Parts: sequence; structure tokens; C-alpha cells
Amino acid sequence: MLLSVASEILEQRSKTHPKLSSREAVYLKLVLFAASIAIPLLLPPPPATAFATAMLILLVALGLRLTALYILFSSALLYTVMTLSALLLSGNPHTVTRFCLVAMSTLSTFTLLVATTRPSALKKITLLYLTSILFSNVLREIIDIATVYKARGSEGLKYWLQVATASIITSLARAQVLADALKARGVEITE
Repeated sequence: MLLSVASEILEQRSKTHPKLSSREAVYLKLVLFAASIAIPLLLPPPPATAFATAMLILLVALGLRLTALYILFSSALLYTVMTLSALLLSGNPHTVTRFCLVAMSTLSTFTLLVATTRPSALKKITLLYLTSILFSNVLREIIDIATVYKARGSEGLKYWLQVATASIITSLARAQVLADALKARGVEITE
């Protein structure tokens, strides 16, 4: 399912209307991303839940149905595990609710940002530009790695461990190559 989500996000980027990738739209999405952190932390759970749900509905409206379902399922699983842990360890379930709402809303808005913004629209914001390029390359690389291991006959836990390990190694190598290329072009990167 994760590979289908990655493919769906990359396909959406190529279908996105240019106005959704304009500089003004990028700044609006960044404000929305900041709001996705602040709203669940500052407001009571009902409005925060409404905001997180609205973000999922927005993803569905854009055609990212599988991605929205994945985010909803992941958030529900996270909430269940963390609530049980909080109850068993005498923790605070209210804090778990806020944390899970932050996770769901930020993941939704980050997905919205990535799926509807072409990397070229982020050139003025160096950190986001680098993150966007790296994220796109990593998604494509994970899809390729998974395809290769599946063709070799890997399956089950071994398959996912191989994909995860190869993806992490490839991501780190890509990040270093990108940083070196940008340094060669005169972009200052702090390590």
C-alpha cells in the first residue's frame, strides 16, 4: 500500500494545476502547515479534529484517495497503540489525542505541499527546495527498489526489511550527493 501511496503522490504532482504550484500558493500551504501544528496544540480536540478531517477531505478532493486512507489508517493505529500504552502506564490519554491530531494534520498538510508543489516553485526557499527534490527522488527510488526486490522473488518481512534498508542507504547517499552538488554551485549548507 505504501508504494501505491508514493506513486499516487508523484502522479498528482504531474497533474497539478500550475496555480497550485505558484509562489503565493506555496506560502499559503506553508501557513497551512504551521496551522496544522498550532491548531491541534492550542484548540480543544473537537475543532482540531474538524481541521484534521478537513485536511483529509481536501486530499480526497484533489484525487489522493489512497493517501488519505493511508493517513487515516496510520493515525488510527497510532492513536490506538498510544492510548493503550498511556492507560497501561498511567499516562494522559488527552495528551495522546493531541499528539495524534498533530501527527494526522501535519502529515496531511505535508502531503498536500509535496503533491501539489513542483520543486521549481521552491527555488527561493532553499531548505524546502532541497527537501522537495530529495523527497521526490527518495519516493522514486523506493518504488524502483521495491520493484527490483519483488522481481527477485522476495516477499513478507524479508522483502520489507530489504526495501527499508536499501531505501535508507540510498536516501543518505542521495542527500550527500545533493549537498555536494549545491556546495559546488555556491549554496551555503550548514552541517
